[in-house]
Amino acid sequence: MNRHSLNERVVPFTAGDGFRCNLINIRGERTPDKGPVLLVHGSGVRANIFRAPIETNIVDFLVDHGYDVWLENWRASIDFAPNIWSLDQAAVHDHPFAVKKVVEETGASEIKAIIHCQGSTSFMMSAIAGLVPQVKTIVSNAVSLHPVVPWITKVEGNTLVPVLSVMTSYLNPQWGLYIPQGILPNLIKAMVALTHHECDNAVCKLSSFTYGNGHPTLWRHENLNPETHEWIKQEFAHVPMRFFQQMARCLRRGNLVAVDGFSQLPADFAAQPPRTEARFAFMCGEQNVCFLPEGQRRTHDFFSRQREDYHSLHVPPGYGHLDIFIGKQAAQDVFPIILDELERSVPVPPPLKFSIPGGAPGISFREKMAGPFVLGETDPKKGAEKGAVEELRLTMHGIIDVEDVRGFVADPQHRGALSGYVDFPPFGRVWASGGVFQLFSPGDNPKLKWMVYELAFEHDGKSYYLAGKKEVWSRSIFRGWGDTTTLFTRLHEGRDTTGPVIGAGILSLGVGDLLKLLSTLHATRAPSLGQRASAVATFFGLFTRELWKSYVLKR
Repeated sequence: MNRHSLNERVVPFTAGDGFRCNLINIRGERTPDKGPVLLVHGSGVRANIFRAPIETNIVDFLVDHGYDVWLENWRASIDFAPNIWSLDQAAVHDHPFAVKKVVEETGASEIKAIIHCQGSTSFMMSAIAGLVPQVKTIVSNAVSLHPVVPWITKVEGNTLVPVLSVMTSYLNPQWGLYIPQGILPNLIKAMVALTHHECDNAVCKLSSFTYGNGHPTLWRHENLNPETHEWIKQEFAHVPMRFFQQMARCLRRGNLVAVDGFSQLPADFAAQPPRTEARFAFMCGEQNVCFLPEGQRRTHDFFSRQREDYHSLHVPPGYGHLDIFIGKQAAQDVFPIILDELERSVPVPPPLKFSIPGGAPGISFREKMAGPFVLGETDPKKGAEKGAVEELRLTMHGIIDVEDVRGFVADPQHRGALSGYVDFPPFGRVWASGGVFQLFSPGDNPKLKWMVYELAFEHDGKSYYLAGKKEVWSRSIFRGWGDTTTLFTRLHEGRDTTGPVIGAGILSLGVGDLLKLLSTLHATRAPSLGQRASAVATFFGLFTRELWKSYVLKR
């Protein structure tokens, strides 16, 4: 699609509280035949963020496929004067009136939406509250009902945000382009210059500081072309501290919460049944370090408990936060996924079965292990030797879920659930489910305990089962690191370990991987800080006791 062949018009609309917003309607040369789709931007940017200077951006792509595209500039847009907004205001006053305007302008009884970041969280609030019933399909990127961030970002939300909120009303990546007024903006600018060396774009680096701790935070540099990296200088600006204060409260709670007391919104968005029949497609880049993919997975689980087999989840590999839309290869890697979700027929929604996750608190974390591995070998050590020679490696990206941490400790097998995906050149990337995790499970020798990792997956119509064990022996403490980070792994044909072994190797956990694991470990189904701390302490208590038994008491 040639950008110059697009026709656009600005359609103003007035939000529920009188705030002046607008919509940008974009069409191609032919009349759209697939109905309207509304795109909602995040915080501190504007609707133009969906129009990156790549060969085919998301607007081009949708228009080319017959959609009537509407970009919403809500009150967070940098096209408007700085204002102290909240997610609640957008949920009650902006998005419902934007949807109403699109319906009025097009005559459509139903529309679809693509929502990103804080446009996604605030639109999710509108949907759960039943304020946008005309929207039947929603593609949500990066974050929605359950925001999850790296632990250091959460710490900053509880410590740095309150301090900065006293000193400034806004953060602004545009400070990188000029000498700002005031001591604080210049201190932040200097600090970012000292700590961020990933590129020479000051707005890029200040955006990373504003929204997290990545280098960078909002995209992977290798996914951007030079024109886009330069273009972002004009696309990021003021964002109010009030937003960060609200997000810090949501992170402490574990899900979206309201702060303004509007009667249209629930106080806790996960504590009531969603008042929407929309089908959601949740997305988050696998490498997103602004909001972790775990958040979208939790939200997908929440909605799937309400309506089974209705919603979907996608974690595009190799992508971060915003490069889902502005990446140079997004039109090949990501946009077809979005198109497929928009064009899926929406079935009559099954009956709502509302349930709030109950039971005792649990634990979840992500673990990555990699190492030499080959097909045609049954012994892990020999497979590792051949894999090293052939430079062939297998990587397991696991998500471990312990549903009830106290039950987990009491269970002699210490069993949990494992899901995730496997990277192996002969198979490519394959997604797995129905896996098994066991921690310090009794082995076949009184002085041996196993850490078990098993994943089932399919490739080219065949079933496979990847099964690995870490061998924890009662012996010198100096052997502890190797024992607890080395996974002797076999690949079976079939759905379990009874199938023939067709591959073997040894995977390992590096120091960097361990630090990443710890950064993702968190309590689940634990609404209070005390419950979360207790769940984590219970898990680490088991781990520490078992290590003490094996390497100190040697029993």
